Amino acid sequence: MNHCCYRLGETIWTFQANDDIRSTPAVWDINNDNELEIVFGSDDNYLYCIDLKGNEIWSFKTSGSVFVSPTIADIDLDGDFEILFGSTDNKFYCLSSDGQIEWSFLTGSDIYSSPAIANLNQDKKLEIIFGSEDNKIYCLNYLGRELWSYDTWRNIRSSPAIADLNNDGFMEVLCGSDDNYLYCLDYMGKEIWSYKTDNMIFSSPLIADINNDNLSEIFICSTDHFVYSLSLTGVSQSGDNPWYSFRGSVLHTGWMDSDNDFIDDLTESYLNDPDYPLTNNLFPSFDLSNKNSMIIVTLASIILISVLRTKKKRKRFV
Repeated sequence: MNHCCYRLGETIWTFQANDDIRSTPAVWDINNDNELEIVFGSDDNYLYCIDLKGNEIWSFKTSGSVFVSPTIADIDLDGDFEILFGSTDNKFYCLSSDGQIEWSFLTGSDIYSSPAIANLNQDKKLEIIFGSEDNKIYCLNYLGRELWSYDTWRNIRSSPAIADLNNDGFMEVLCGSDDNYLYCLDYMGKEIWSYKTDNMIFSSPLIADINNDNLSEIFICSTDHFVYSLSLTGVSQSGDNPWYSFRGSVLHTGWMDSDNDFIDDLTESYLNDPDYPLTNNLFPSFDLSNKNSMIIVTLASIILISVLRTKKKRKRFV
């Protein structure tokens, strides 16, 4: 069952699917009615779109559970937004805003990894990156065609993060694997480096410049009970972080942070609207124009993860 509550916890409405809901919702004004719609998946094999009153607008049936949290983006930059998600039927789907299938891509196993979106290669189009239980990290173009894949040793349930770690204008992809490694790949899918923990990595990487030295740090959690903090060497400055954590930003809306200000594009569209009260109510103790304040909020998401102890490591960028 999906719940909508006031900020004080009072229930506004509930929506009941036919099985467990483990997907994190994404929101957007899908039908141009000036109201946000909510999109999420369920173990009943459906992806649902409901309105702000909890009424179903449409649903799309796959042949497996939709554990993945959907992402919303205008991947072909035509002004219409697409909904992107995977299923345990081994397929990755792209739907139009009215719930019609635009394309699907077949992998070799279940998909539990939520997609990340970014322009990896400066071609003015967005790429889609996700992992599969067939051990591979996939990169697709906006037409659903495979640009590259990288084969790890075991299943991938981690969701990717994307950033320009060395400020060369091209993005790097970070993703964990059940083979205990965190992988850093270049925009063409070639391994730059990998870091081994002592057990499987289910969590998604978080990328942030926490000490204001213009270099990104990387945080990852492992089932070995550790949180790891990785720093970069051989790099003088890091670039943009358009998808720096699970579901794009610390607010986890499933949207990019295209201007690298630690606020995803959806939230920022409301923060910039003088008629929208969110500006004064979201994180009222923080100055949202101050990037360091948003870093504090980002780090708060790490603290909320169960932490036994932290290991500090350095990774050389070659």
